[in-house]
Amino acid sequence: MPRKAMVMTVGTGKDVWHGLAYSIENANPDFVLFLVTRESMEKTLPLIKAELERQGIGLVEYTRNTAIPEDAIPYILVEDNNINNTEKLLENYRKYIEKYVLRRGYSPGEISVDITSGTKAMSSALVFVALELELNEVRYVEGERGKDGRVTPGTERVVSQKPLRIFFEKRKGEVILYFNKFLFESALTLLGQMEEEFVNPERRREIEFLTHLVKGFKKWDLFDFTGAMDELKKANEMEDFLKKYRLKKKLEIALGTLRKEIDNPYSYYRVVDLFYNGKRRFMMGRYDDAVARFYRLLEYIAQCVLKNEHKMETGEIDLEKLKEKGIYEKWLEFRKNADLQRVGLQGAYYLLGLLGEPVDWTNSEEVRRFLHQRNYSILAHGFVPIDKEKAGAFMEYLEREILPKVVENFKRLSKNFEFPQIEVRP
Repeated sequence: MPRKAMVMTVGTGKDVWHGLAYSIENANPDFVLFLVTRESMEKTLPLIKAELERQGIGLVEYTRNTAIPEDAIPYILVEDNNINNTEKLLENYRKYIEKYVLRRGYSPGEISVDITSGTKAMSSALVFVALELELNEVRYVEGERGKDGRVTPGTERVVSQKPLRIFFEKRKGEVILYFNKFLFESALTLLGQMEEEFVNPERRREIEFLTHLVKGFKKWDLFDFTGAMDELKKANEMEDFLKKYRLKKKLEIALGTLRKEIDNPYSYYRVVDLFYNGKRRFMMGRYDDAVARFYRLLEYIAQCVLKNEHKMETGEIDLEKLKEKGIYEKWLEFRKNADLQRVGLQGAYYLLGLLGEPVDWTNSEEVRRFLHQRNYSILAHGFVPIDKEKAGAFMEYLEREILPKVVENFKRLSKNFEFPQIEVRP
């Protein structure tokens, strides 16, 4: 079972001891930190202990040399007489909780604070610290009040507010923001922190769902199609969250698309995927990375056409087939002293032209300019950075002029490769 710690301000009002004892009995914490004044330490604390003893609950002050009975609750008390100085109490209460509770191994999700008694400054300071440290619960005891305005013993009930719900939604919103910007590693780092902080089973299930989702699209973004499918299958099994995030249809499409890419490494699905991978880099402002992918896309298009239409690979050109087609001599003349069976971008497209493929666009002025810019970039052979304008022009040309000619139904297929944008929903 999770451990529970309680931090409690202790005032001196009439009969407040009864409400404080009731709160401790109700919460049944494993440890209590009393924030007292000189007066409340002398007048109220003994009454709290006596009331709990009547209920069969022992309170034992913790020291290094004290043996705590198994059925007793250890406590530490800290005296602070700045009873009307909220700013000073804020600073001090934060230090006390860090020193005496967090350093004892309690996580923020295992700590509650009780503001039933104490001055307004004491209660306000403790609430602010609870919010700042993202503690689990803020509670107080209320009940029926007598003629003197005080809670009548025996009518108490605990009122509890859970700031953790607010913190969870805030963190979740940050995860979604990272996901929507394709910052998958940042999202996973935050999800890992959330997994340590939040113990509520339903929240942990939602963290699990988001983790599978983020891991799936991260692996897809890294071309690990099998790993992506494994993660997205797990997310797809959590139907309540698919509905909550409106992702059911999108994950079905994603899984179907990944399956086609896994089945055929020379699939035209991968052509579109590689383009959208570069497009995401462009959207992230990583223009050199985007252009590197667009260059690889041109190479891959040649590989796909050679493989699918002519049963050849750029690393193993079938010279006998070239002889059968009567183009071997032209190929030999073009390659001169170069390897006849292993070719790069230029050789692959020259060969496709010999084979009768419509690849005239590879000799266009635009393509030559884009390839020149890539070749002189830092990720190729030069030192010239690629700016947004150059990368954007290359991307738009591919999308407008080349991909519709290479991939049948390119526009319709494109929707399969746009990673989902999650709406922030409570």
